[in-house]
Amino acid sequence: MDSKIILKNQNWNKQAQVTIFIILAILLVAAIILLFTLYRGPIKTYQDKQSKEPNQNIPQCLTIGVEEAVEKLLDNAGYINSEDIRFSKQFGYNLGEENEIPYKNYTYLCYTPNNYARCIPQEPVIIEHLETEIQNYINEKIKDCFSKLKQELESEGYKVTLNNEMNFSVNLVPGSARTAVNRKMTTEKSGQERKFTEFVSITESPLYDIAVATQKIIEQEAKFCNSDYLLIMRENPEIEINKFQTGDDNKIYTVKHINTGKLWIFAVRGCVLNTPS
Repeated sequence: MDSKIILKNQNWNKQAQVTIFIILAILLVAAIILLFTLYRGPIKTYQDKQSKEPNQNIPQCLTIGVEEAVEKLLDNAGYINSEDIRFSKQFGYNLGEENEIPYKNYTYLCYTPNNYARCIPQEPVIIEHLETEIQNYINEKIKDCFSKLKQELESEGYKVTLNNEMNFSVNLVPGSARTAVNRKMTTEKSGQERKFTEFVSITESPLYDIAVATQKIIEQEAKFCNSDYLLIMRENPEIEINKFQTGDDNKIYTVKHINTGKLWIFAVRGCVLNTPS
């Protein structure tokens, strides 16, 4: 009789312990939820809207223009306008999904029409060429950036003075493009005057890194009739290079920035031997 009572008490104690643990767990979860609800701030939402603060608005506007220019340069192997390309040829090869060479015009960055001759670099200093291309592309866009900001500020009651004199520079550096605009701008409202003289934009871009590898390929092709692209990849670990030789001895290089997936595809023709008839 006593053993049955002890057994029942033990079973009841185990059930009670389980129940207590469940209650404590529920209370703990409820407390965490309550604390999270009470102390978390309002949910912030990102608005894709340009600031009217000149030091933010102009750099944001510059970045948009630079990004557009970079995309065009990569698509056209270093040229904004296709009319500026000196030599190009249509190629297209189905090498598999990862190594596909779409059928289109590819720009020669090193070219000679003559057999037995080394190719001639079309842009001896690629970085400077790209910087000039970006400058030419964003020149009018920068003026539009200032004009639109001036109109917006004036609509809010600001008096805005813009100096007509403006100069700017574009510098490609590893991982980005730096654009600096020097132009005097004064805003005034309710007796508070602010003056601005320089606006700087840093745009993330792989263009410099791709161009450095491309420059090395072109220099070696012009000098040695070939390139040690495997060595170039080792020296530039962020870059992947593929070379495809066509049946008529043209070479198609694909320079890829690994982190962004951006591509620069261009052609080379040089040191071509006569095909026996």
